[in-house]
Amino acid sequence: MIRRILVRVVAVLVTLLIAISIAFALGRLSGDPTATILGPMATQDQRAELRAELGLDQPLLAQYFDYLRGVFTGDLGNSLQFYQPNLTMILDRLPFTLQLVGAGMLIAVVVGVPLGVLAATREGSWWDRMASALALVGQSIPVFWLGMMLVLLFAVQWGCSPLASRAASSTWCCRRSPWRSIPWHTSRDSPGPR
Repeated sequence: MIRRILVRVVAVLVTLLIAISIAFALGRLSGDPTATILGPMATQDQRAELRAELGLDQPLLAQYFDYLRGVFTGDLGNSLQFYQPNLTMILDRLPFTLQLVGAGMLIAVVVGVPLGVLAATREGSWWDRMASALALVGQSIPVFWLGMMLVLLFAVQWGCSPLASRAASSTWCCRRSPWRSIPWHTSRDSPGPR
């Protein structure tokens, strides 16, 4: 029993190390962050100074171990895209994430449990076939695509999700968002994007 637990813990740690390594590699392969931060008009001296400040002038292995140390000590550093602390950005977005996860879990329980009970108690019936087909479709659709479509439907189009209320109170309005220009948001009778 203890051996099995140790094997699982080691597998989790190896998976975590691989995921962290991939995140590090993708961050370094995505181009020169100094061009993003400083813009195209920056001089070479300004870029070199920023590279030194970010630690990008060090050897790649030293950058990797510094990255690992930061991840395991809770110092996630600054975003190379927004030049803000990553931990602050994560904590700022955490309430939105938790609200969306909570809403998704509520919908899954409210719809999934009764449908599963109906399918189990009426085996071979129309309810069973419908629940099985719905489960198959739900497992087949890519999660990232379904998520974007549900955000577009509930937040942008209908304005009835936690995201919609946050967006309406921020700098852009859901009804004037760039998503409105996508053709599937307007019907033939509508005048087009607002």
